[in-house]
Formats: sequence, structure tokens, C-alpha cells
Amino acid sequence: SDVYKRQTQSTWARNSNFLVHDSENFCRTGDKVVIRLAIKKISKRKAYYVRNVFKAYPRQTFYESINKEKRELFEVEYRKALAHYYTTELRTRSFDTKMLELEAKKGLREKAKLRASENVKRILTCLLYTSPSPRDS
Repeated sequence: SDVYKRQTQSTWARNSNFLVHDSENFCRTGDKVVIRLAIKKISKRKAYYVRNVFKAYPRQTFYESINKEKRELFEVEYRKALAHYYTTELRTRSFDTKMLELEAKKGLREKAKLRASENVKRILTCLLYTSPSPRDS
């Protein structure tokens, strides 16, 4: 937070670092969080806990974290989901303006990404559990 010094008519930046308890292990370095004072000290050096995250630092998305083969599988699943949503949801509605149609398409693309990532995770877990064990061969 910035502090204004009236005597020198200047502004100084002031930062404070706290050790804060994150019970869900959700926060990452760079997140802006709201902290609260704990009723009882959590540990020797921790007296605060995270109340909520109000600005999360950008995280690596599912798409960025997967390798090339999985990314190709994701692209296929994404195209399938997008085609499904376009045929079922977009064609059944009529739009007054082009802007409303573009907003609907944007929402459907996000929905298709979520569905594709869920399908890829499901497919990969199925492959993991159905792959032959070394003792079978």
C-alpha cells in the first residue's frame, strides 16, 4: 500500500509479508488474498489464515500442461463437443443481434473446452486402468 508523507510531499510504497495458513493448499505465489487474524495462533510464526482469494495469479491451464499426443486428443474431443453444442443449442435459438450470437458462441466454446478436458481425463483414466499389466504378457 502507498503511504503519503505530508512533510516531504512524496508517496512511498510499503509492503508487508505475513506467514499465512492455507488449509486447502490452493494459493500460489502472486495471489492477492484477504487474510484474517486467527483466534488462536496456528503455529509459532503463523497467526493469520487465508479468508479468500480476490485476485488469482495466472495458473497453467489444463491445455498447456498436457503433452502433444494428449493435446491432439483434446483437439479432437473439443471439435466434437463444439459441433455437438452448435447443432443442439445454437441452431435452436434465434438472435436479435449479431452481438448476442457472438456472445452465445463464446459461451459454447468455453463449455466445449470444459467438456473436452473432462472427456480427455476420463479417456486417460480408462486407458490407465485397462492397460495390460507386465505380468499378463
